[in-house]
Amino acid sequence: MSYLISPHSDLPSAARKIIITGLKEALSILSVSRGLDQEQFKRARKALKKVRSMLHLIRDSIDNDKFLEEDKNLRDLSKVFRDVRDAIITGETLDKIRKISEFEDIKLALVTQGQETIEKVFENEKELRKAIANLQAAIERIPEIKIKNDIWDSIEQGLKGAYRECFEYFQLCDDSSKKDDWVKWRKYTNFLVVELDFFSDFLSPELKKWHEGLQSLSEILGAHQDFILVEEKTKELKNHLESFQNGKGFLRLCAENREELRKEGRKNAARLFVKSPKEFVKKFTACTGEWRKAS
Repeated sequence: MSYLISPHSDLPSAARKIIITGLKEALSILSVSRGLDQEQFKRARKALKKVRSMLHLIRDSIDNDKFLEEDKNLRDLSKVFRDVRDAIITGETLDKIRKISEFEDIKLALVTQGQETIEKVFENEKELRKAIANLQAAIERIPEIKIKNDIWDSIEQGLKGAYRECFEYFQLCDDSSKKDDWVKWRKYTNFLVVELDFFSDFLSPELKKWHEGLQSLSEILGAHQDFILVEEKTKELKNHLESFQNGKGFLRLCAENREELRKEGRKNAARLFVKSPKEFVKKFTACTGEWRKAS
């Protein structure tokens, strides 16, 4: 399904279409229930992420109570996918860890734990039915959202806000920062990536290159967050592993990987965040000026 906004299209209609498209895609995938595989789950999560990203972009042009209602609904829906997401990510991250053969007992325990988690989610039919009903209700509500203010102003403010959050967390996050700060940095970076994705058809060559750099940063921060998750899941196993003395070595290995990713992330970010939020939005507006005038 396409989530691109065509140049010179009616922006309010295009925004609504993206939101409805994402909700319908998540609904069609979630309705499959026990037939789901990992790739389908990823698609459903990405679809909801696109919906939420667009909702944040048009926030200033719609009723605030409406925004808060729909945003909460999307966050609640995402919780249905969270445990399965964590199980999938844990397995994928384990496959990437060097020297993992030295910790086969821990890997087996984590993979087994993840499989059990996924089965429990599928068995909880009440929660699945509830999520499906919420998606169907959201699809019916979205067309009723009224664009009451200038949607262009809203989008520019949304992009500026996302860039500012990324910029500030880049300045905040270093080796002494809390893990939660790094997780939030990744969250806002990913938001900005998706928001720019919508307009990728008409970004200038300069902004497209910058966007590609931001995508790379998001992947680095995502890998960093994955190692945090693996560490947390490993610590949960402490009382269930007879040979947990190997666990300390495994956790050190995860920490070493995180440290490398932190350095790489900050290095990449230093090349990206050289402009102020205001200057960044000016670059975006330069690409959309004629379209905005025409609308």
